[in-house]
Parts: sequence; C-alpha cells; structure tokens
Amino acid sequence: MGVAKYGKPEEMLKKIDEYFDKFENPEPLLDKKGQAIQDKDGNIVYKGGKPTSSGLALFLGFKSRCAFTDYLQKPTFTDVVKYAKLKLQSHWEELLATKNYNGAKYMLSNMNDGWQEPETLAKQQLTQAPVIAQVIFIDGKKGSYASPSDIPTIDAEVIPQAEITQAKRTRKASQSRKNAGTTKKNAKSKGRK
Repeated sequence: MGVAKYGKPEEMLKKIDEYFDKFENPEPLLDKKGQAIQDKDGNIVYKGGKPTSSGLALFLGFKSRCAFTDYLQKPTFTDVVKYAKLKLQSHWEELLATKNYNGAKYMLSNMNDGWQEPETLAKQQLTQAPVIAQVIFIDGKKGSYASPSDIPTIDAEVIPQAEITQAKRTRKASQSRKNAGTTKKNAKSKGRK
C-alpha cells in the first residue's frame, strides 16, 4: 500500500464524500427469508457499520489516522480535514439519541473537539490549576524592602483539594489498619499471661 498524497483539496474531498456515501444510504442486512434483520431494540441492522476516523484514513489510503490529520497543517487542506471530522461527529452525534449511546459518547469525547460530559470538564478545570505558586514570607520587620526582588520567597507545589482529601483518607485507613494490628497483638499477649 502506497502513501496517500493529495495534491489538491478537491481530490481528498471527493474521496471523503465517497466514504460517507455508503453510510448515508446503507443497505440493511437481510436474513435467509430476505427480511431486514433487527437488533434487540427493534432497530434495523445495516451493512458496513459506522464511519470511524480509522476507517476514513484507510479509505483515503493513509497508513495511520495521524497521517490523515497531519493534513490539518497544510493550509489548503485544513477546511477539508475539518469537514471530514465534522461528518464523523454528525454520524456519532445522531447515536446519542438512541438507547445504545455509550459508544457514541466514547467516540465523540475522543475526537478532541470539545465533546465532553460536564463532570469531566469540571474535573479537568480543577486539575488545570497552576502547579507552582510563589509564597511570600514577611518576617515582621518594620520598614520596607528596597525592591520586590528583596522579599524572601519560596516555590511551593499547589495540590488540588481532591488530592489532599484522598491522601487524608489513605493515611487514616492505613493508621486504622496499623492500630487494629496493634490491638490484636495486645489482646494475644494479654491472653498468654
């Protein structure tokens, strides 16, 4: 398999549309009697599955998804690649309204285009706090410092509250196990006397 190279965005766009055409009007899977097969929820099962970023990259002749997305760096191809990603998102977004939406949630959240659940987004915002903060020590001296650089400082790590709480729980559980072991030893030694 050769490396896919597209000289013009129109060439790639034509292939992208060709890839998605088979998902726009899919053929239903038929049983031996010629009837459309249905899944457990009564939905018709179609040939060809769902469009994926890997499937698209392979269809376009690339050896990896990254080789395809590298075309984002080429100004003339940026809109075409974004169009392809949007087409993928559109297909998976439709599945969010079905009973079997977990796969769609996974696919969309891994496309790195802002598809995240509110809880995940909140956790990410908490963990994006600055890692290093500067702590200023004022030693109670009267007077003033000649310049801000004369004020004594240290760098200190900022730990998110959730990590502090977890560390306290872990320490507490460890201490409880240790105390339980000491209590058992004491009880055994009292029984021997």
